[in-house]
Amino acid sequence: MHSVKAHILILLILASCVKPDSDAELKNINHIMVRVSPILQSKNIRKLSFGGRVSSRNQSEEVSLIQGKISRVFVRAGEKVEKGQALASINPVTKGLSYNQYKVRSSTAGVVLTSQKQSGSLVSENEVLFTIGNGFEYQVDVWGSIDDILNIPKSKIVNIGLAPASKYKMDIRGTLFSVSSIPDSKSGLYKIRVIYSCEKDEKLFCNVLSRNSVWARVDFTTEEGSQLVLKGKFIPSWSKHLFILQKDNTVKKVEVKVGPAVVDGTSIISGVSEGDRVVVSYNRRPSDGEKVELVSKNSGETKE
Repeated sequence: MHSVKAHILILLILASCVKPDSDAELKNINHIMVRVSPILQSKNIRKLSFGGRVSSRNQSEEVSLIQGKISRVFVRAGEKVEKGQALASINPVTKGLSYNQYKVRSSTAGVVLTSQKQSGSLVSENEVLFTIGNGFEYQVDVWGSIDDILNIPKSKIVNIGLAPASKYKMDIRGTLFSVSSIPDSKSGLYKIRVIYSCEKDEKLFCNVLSRNSVWARVDFTTEEGSQLVLKGKFIPSWSKHLFILQKDNTVKKVEVKVGPAVVDGTSIISGVSEGDRVVVSYNRRPSDGEKVELVSKNSGETKE
């Protein structure tokens, strides 16, 4: 009996030693911790990228006028040829009294862009065997949707990346030449043609890449004034409100119109001003006018 009373007495003493949480401690637990990102003025740069294969603007196709077997190919892709030069010799399929070895000749002076066959290959009548480029201007045909062609910059200045995935890649300036008004019957896409010529400083390297029908990346880029951007953050286009951190560390809920994502963040069309600090993450969602505490990037538990 005495041991039970002693045990109860010890529990009462321990309970009396526990102090209630202070108001300050409770307040710290309930603090709203936020991180912010600034609204900055940024250049409004628009960019559309496409891919297509390079071809010569002025080229001719050399065909075999007979059916037969190639006995010899005299040229390779990239070689210069003269008008009338023999490109390949062909043995007719059937021999007879009028049997003569046939030679495919270049109809123009230029550079061999493609060579389709090797010695020993069979060819049919009117089959294309060679493509000869007779100039130093090139073109790239790419395909875009109706939205793409409506958004192509009006400046008509384009950047072309030759062989972009190769260690031999190079960039060159081009010009928008034409946009088809009629879509392709199968894909529904519109043909966009850009043209370029090789610059003097890198003319040789540029021509070598271009004559080998390399793949090219075509970028339409334009600068259309400036815009307000929420730096480094993506905000969904359906968002209607943002919280702006005030000087007294309260937040103000503002109605905004969000624009498209850009290279360095999200464009904000209306509702904010340059220099505003927008709440981008928090440990508890604040209410309009509520006081918050700003935390550093690597401290505190916050929610996006």
